[in-house]
Order: sequence, then C-alpha cells, then structure tokens
Amino acid sequence: HEAVVLSNLGVAYEDTAMFGDAARCYAAGRQTPTTRHAPRHLALAHANAANLAIVVGDFDGASERLSLAREYAKQSGLWRVGVLLDLTEADLMIARGETELAWPLVSRAVRVKSRVLCKS
Repeated sequence: HEAVVLSNLGVAYEDTAMFGDAARCYAAGRQTPTTRHAPRHLALAHANAANLAIVVGDFDGASERLSLAREYAKQSGLWRVGVLLDLTEADLMIARGETELAWPLVSRAVRVKSRVLCKS
C-alpha cells in the first residue's frame, strides 16, 4: 500500500530530523486513493502528522491533527488506533508541560491494551 510506504518513509525522515520531507510524506499519504477511503489509514496518517507537529513545537497543529485522527479512529473501530492516539496526545500534554493531563491518557492506553492482550 502506497499510504503505508509514505507513512514509513515519513517516520524515517522524522527520525533523521528531515522534518520538511516527513511532512510532505505524511501529506501525500493522506491523499492516496486507499487512504482517502480507509478511516484507519487516515487516522494513522493524522497521528503521524500530529507527532511531527509535537516534535517541531506546533502544539496547535498537533491538537488539530489529533482531533481529525480521533474522528477517523471512531470510524475504524480499531483499538490499536485509539491506544496510539492516547499515547500521542499524552506526548503533546508532556510537551506542553501539562504532565498531570498525560497520565490519564497513558493509563487508559495501558488498560485497553491489557484488556485486549489478556483475551488473546
């Protein structure tokens, strides 16, 4: 899937501090035909863009991307996407210096993941 390749490439660019290239990959990934019709892919693409926004200090942009990601995550119904978004939002709270708001998000992510893994 082109969207997954673009997302992974964006992560690689982000990890090597090539933030402009990462942003372009994430944007392109949100525009692929597969992504435009798959809520899970859109949620993950917006989550990656939110993470990049946190790294570069664009906290308002990160909040906007997280809101969009949560909308698509609800449509996808996948627990993993919700866990990722909770952890990304916790990162945002920590970056903003609002660490007390991060803990409930991390706690919820752990609860959800533990519940799912215990059923396996």
